[in-house]
Amino acid sequence: MNKTIKLIIIFIISLTISTKDIKADELPKVFLEGNIEEFRDKKEERKITIRYISNDLEFEAYATLKLQGNSSLKYDKKNYTIKLYEDNKYSNKKNIELKENWDKQNKYYLKANWIDKTHSRNIVTANIIANIQKKYNLFMDTPNNGTIDGFPVEIYINNDFLGLYTWNIPKDNWTFNMDK
Repeated sequence: MNKTIKLIIIFIISLTISTKDIKADELPKVFLEGNIEEFRDKKEERKITIRYISNDLEFEAYATLKLQGNSSLKYDKKNYTIKLYEDNKYSNKKNIELKENWDKQNKYYLKANWIDKTHSRNIVTANIIANIQKKYNLFMDTPNNGTIDGFPVEIYINNDFLGLYTWNIPKDNWTFNMDK
């Protein structure tokens, strides 16, 4: 078997493992409400509201939204950092556990995956690495064995369908079981 076929098989198996609990007609829906037009500066933060609906979880929160990434800022479809809050003063964090082993957090990434039409490169590659690290008992006290993790979601902005994204954990201290 040549190398390309092996890589395709690994890709399909990893994609199956990473999405085994999500059916195509059951993707979580994320509704963002607020002014998100003309978002150009990575330092700019917008205050919005969010409604999250899935088969297992439903919540509403106040949120802040910032552009996320570096080279991806030039793409039409943007990545975002989202932080969840209990109150409209944005002072009390709203910690939500969106996936088993993530623990309750208030900061996440919404990844557009603009150059990856399959929306799987980041997540599938991370799952392959996580499986290898798990085999050798590496990073056992971290989400997804010290790699990024996420799942597909549909994003709506002011009730307009923006597209398919992945909801990811950020590369933060808690992701790697580190303190400040």
